[in-house]
Amino acid sequence: MENIWQRTSLPRTQFDTLYVQAFKSYAALVQHLPASENHHHAYHGGMLDHGLEIVAYALKIRQMYLLPIGAPPE
Repeated sequence: MENIWQRTSLPRTQFDTLYVQAFKSYAALVQHLPASENHHHAYHGGMLDHGLEIVAYALKIRQMYLLPIGAPPE
């Protein structure tokens, strides 16, 4: 979660307000599930690990596509 927060570039309070409850809900839903039967993350809790890794990866990719400061939204 720390890695995800840092990649959002949001103040901690805003991150907590906007994202933490969604992550808690996701965790409650998938915390006991594997992500697959025979491939990566095929263990108890694998779906949670996989989901959080995907979020972190998506935020990393997003950093390459940020608009310049002061640029109007497209």
